[in-house]
Amino acid sequence: MVVMRLLASPLGTTYREVAVAHQDGQCPCGWCPLPAIDIETLHAPLEDAAALKRADDLGTMAVAGRA
Repeated sequence: MVVMRLLASPLGTTYREVAVAHQDGQCPCGWCPLPAIDIETLHAPLEDAAALKRADDLGTMAVAGRA
């Protein structure tokens, strides 16, 4: 948890800096920051990666040998 908190701080800072640059019209890409939606978008893949995978899913099983 300590490492995840340490990673969250610079990620949040980077998001804030990029969002401010886009709010001021400094970037012509057209992205409009929506913090509530953007944070949820970042949350979803983190939650998915942290979820336990089913043991019978061949895609998540470790290779046990050779055929």
